[in-house]
Amino acid sequence: MTKEQLLEKARLLPPTPGVYIMHSQSGKVIYVGKSKALCNRVSSYFAQTHTGKTARMVASVHDFEVYHTDTELEALLLENSFIKQYMPRYNIKLKDSSGYPYLKITDEEYPRLVTVYKREDDKARYFGPFSSYIVARNIAETARRTFGIPTCNRVFPKDIGKQRPCLNAQIGLCVAPCSGNISSSEYKEIFSELSRFLNGEYTFLIKSLTDKMNAAAEDM
Repeated sequence: MTKEQLLEKARLLPPTPGVYIMHSQSGKVIYVGKSKALCNRVSSYFAQTHTGKTARMVASVHDFEVYHTDTELEALLLENSFIKQYMPRYNIKLKDSSGYPYLKITDEEYPRLVTVYKREDDKARYFGPFSSYIVARNIAETARRTFGIPTCNRVFPKDIGKQRPCLNAQIGLCVAPCSGNISSSEYKEIFSELSRFLNGEYTFLIKSLTDKMNAAAEDM
């Protein structure tokens, strides 16, 4: 396909989350990317002038395919899976470490989501490995926003009630265990849902959230 044809195809994409895969003329996967607005991101490759690695990649693109997702977090996870599967030429430089990072949910009364480079023989849950620290970090940050996990350095339950909840709690981005308004069991349930999501159990999570939404509506 010509650059003009690729641009026309890209402009037909919806402004929704997903993953795009660039193919060379031989059909080889040369780049994998994700976006929260596929139309804007993919179109930008063929509507703008680029330099360096991006220019070389765009010049090699013969066609592309997309995979639609419901959320940006799901797109991040899918992108990572495809990068590990295809090892595309123009994604290799994203690997900023000789090791591959994991996301770890610790086995504590109040679990934490952390990034590590080694699996240990403990009771924690590990997800990955991911293709780069950047990918793992982005997934962790998006997961924290999505599930309301604290981003502070407070240790629970030791720090419960010692300080006022931060701005994230006030604007609904954190469930604020520091306030004492959420029990250990309720907090662990949030991490249980996060664990299922990181395992790819999206159907379960959607059903769980729908059931909670309906229950809240009935209570009102």
